[in-house]
Amino acid sequence: MATVTKLSVTSGKVMSGNPFNFSATVTGGTPSGQVQFSDSGMVLGTVSVVGGSATFQTAALPVGTHSFSAHYLGDAGTLASSSGTLNVTVTGTTTLAIATNPVASPAAPPISITIN
Repeated sequence: MATVTKLSVTSGKVMSGNPFNFSATVTGGTPSGQVQFSDSGMVLGTVSVVGGSATFQTAALPVGTHSFSAHYLGDAGTLASSSGTLNVTVTGTTTLAIATNPVASPAAPPISITIN
């Protein structure tokens, strides 16, 4: 049987250093397989579907924009399906090193950038 996978997140913005929660809902038949959660194509983890839902918590993410998706892997009675992509911004401060060519003396100090 065909399925539809929908991804939802707790917020479109999260502060760096905090874990992040999101869940997938799989409809169509009685899905009991697993869902892979990914960030820009990199698998973050795989969770079993219980009652049509799978919830996942990732560790703290680096500052910037992340593109999350969920992929239901299917089972003996239901087909695989994938969610759309949700973009989430992780806010905070990050350091950007600047290199000079030729090498400056004294060395150029790093610059801190805050993303809100």
